[in-house]
Amino acid sequence: MKVSAFALALVVAFQAAAAVVVPATAPGAPTVGYYNGKCNCSVEGIVNDTVKAALDADITKGAALVRLFFHDCFVRKTSGANIGLRGFDVIDAIKAKLESACCPNTVSCADILAYLSKGGVDYAVPSGRLDGVVSLPGSTFNVAELIAKFAGKGFTPEELVILSGAHSIGEAHCSSFHDRLLAPSSQINPDFRDDVLAKDCGAGGDPTVENNIRDMNAASLGSLASYAVPARGGAYLDNSYYVNNLNNLVLFRSDWELVGSNATLRHVREYADNGTLWNLDFAAALVKLSKLSMPPGSTGEIRKTALKGAHQPIAHSSTTNLASATKLTTPSAPLASSLASPDLAAVAVVFSDPVLITSGRNTTYFCLSIPTTARAYMARCVDATLILVVAVYALLPAITDAALQEGFYKSNTNCTVDVEATVASVVQRYISADRGVGAGLIRLHFHDCFVKGCDGSVLIDPSPINPDPEKGSPSNGGLRGLETIHEAKQQLESTCPGTVSCADILAFAARDASNILSAGAINYGVPSGRRDGLTSAASDATQSLPPPFAQLARLTELFAAKGFSQDELVTLSGAHSVGRAHCGAFSERIRPNVSDTMDADYGARLQQQCGDDGDGVAVDQDQGTPVDLDNVYYRNVLAGKVLFNSDWALVSDNATRQMVEENAADQAQWAAKFIDAMRKMGELEVLTGDEGEIRRFCNVTNSG
Repeated sequence: MKVSAFALALVVAFQAAAAVVVPATAPGAPTVGYYNGKCNCSVEGIVNDTVKAALDADITKGAALVRLFFHDCFVRKTSGANIGLRGFDVIDAIKAKLESACCPNTVSCADILAYLSKGGVDYAVPSGRLDGVVSLPGSTFNVAELIAKFAGKGFTPEELVILSGAHSIGEAHCSSFHDRLLAPSSQINPDFRDDVLAKDCGAGGDPTVENNIRDMNAASLGSLASYAVPARGGAYLDNSYYVNNLNNLVLFRSDWELVGSNATLRHVREYADNGTLWNLDFAAALVKLSKLSMPPGSTGEIRKTALKGAHQPIAHSSTTNLASATKLTTPSAPLASSLASPDLAAVAVVFSDPVLITSGRNTTYFCLSIPTTARAYMARCVDATLILVVAVYALLPAITDAALQEGFYKSNTNCTVDVEATVASVVQRYISADRGVGAGLIRLHFHDCFVKGCDGSVLIDPSPINPDPEKGSPSNGGLRGLETIHEAKQQLESTCPGTVSCADILAFAARDASNILSAGAINYGVPSGRRDGLTSAASDATQSLPPPFAQLARLTELFAAKGFSQDELVTLSGAHSVGRAHCGAFSERIRPNVSDTMDADYGARLQQQCGDDGDGVAVDQDQGTPVDLDNVYYRNVLAGKVLFNSDWALVSDNATRQMVEENAADQAQWAAKFIDAMRKMGELEVLTGDEGEIRRFCNVTNSG
């Protein structure tokens, strides 16, 4: 896959944001070539050669040096947050060479670290910094302290939440979260606390633990494994941190504090629900970080050694004006060329707790020995905030070059008709004739997106080439709404041939059906530009779609595999307030006896409707308001008046039961969450740009 446009734009944005010219008249300001004429050697050359040798001997020092530089820039005093810092030996080796060979009492450790940050990018690093001692927001800070710390640098509570998402990667020493081993169950999942963290940290010493439950050994997680949001081939910097936080599966008190206050909880929920939004807001927060200025008027020293706590000042003092910072020169090679690597993306390490940043693979991309095709990029090192942007493989999920956008067919095609209005008209006509079609369209969209993405593959019919497409899966029994999609496609092909994908038609139709069945309460814009998939397999559907008999752990696992939280699982289950189901899908709940998890009178009524051998009989899922998409479903769940075990499972756990109760009590809140979840679902693993195809007929690929 090509480097994403998002990644390229992000790096370019940081280059532009950091390109602040230092006034020539600023006394003591860092300047490019500061050591020219002061040293009888190339300072940067010695830095580069020493780091390369260190990484050749121990590649893990790449990540250690990244963390070391981050903590140097963020900190103003000795802090317990620096537990586990490594890489001092590399800094001291560089310092020793400079002190003994060619430049004694001249080069600061701060400048050495700044040169380390170049990471192979061909831009000039202003130097002339002095050494000092510098504080990190602690891992035990409460939310008021966190908000105050970030507010001191002009950051809002939302931006605090955004930047905390960097805890989706890395490791932490047990000593940095020992207080959490005694935290109440209301603040941390007790199984996570007692069966995972306590065991990992109880073997003596001060071992490290992965920040993200996703990256922990699945064998040690037991039943908690179902909560782990899978990464795609490695440890990704993604929004799984927020999902973990809502499930009380985070290491630090400073993490949990974000869900303990209304000021930050709503933002945690927002980013747990929308990874794409977090990616974009994270990028914006990083740009803001890069614009922070350093404090004017500081004094410092030139140390003889970089070792922690070993302050051996050389007689040197001056006033340094760092109100303006780095001016970057144009790289010698075009930036776009330097990023032409598969799956390249931008990642930032931006928070303060004791985190050992590791990528799981391609660790070399963190430091100086990286290939020129994957360059580290440092924006700025400032008073209380560091932004370290590193181009690495596999940390951010790839974002396709051609992103979805609302109004795609108006702005990107030559269609002379209103595509969405055409679909809406067809949907309205079919639902007016049979409101059950509306429920079918919502289900159809869900079953499409949850199986290898929203690509219209659920629409494919069996053929000699593909005799067992997704339609053949037992999970896809009773699909409805297919005729609606086919008619909308036929109309659009006649006026705008070869342009509108079946996947987009299905997404529009599900939105329109939701709007009609909710009497306008659920309506939203649908980003479009999807392409149609080329494959469809029943086995994929059976594996990916939640069966009606599933327990909560299995439901959580299936939704987490698609990046959805338990709250989103509960929210989307509300679609069961409309539609019908065949008795065979819930027969074990009423035969031979009514399940003790079902209301007895409700079960007896179902027994009469289904009969002794009526698996093919269809009954309403919501027998109170069967054709209205509303929150009555949640009242039915609480009352035991639901068909499927997967419905009842939502009240089998205290956490999800609370979510059900909240949705039952507030129709507007549920509708808003349903909109967000539907939008998110509609962007699962979409094909865009040149991927896939635009089918001529929705039930068959263009190749047959």
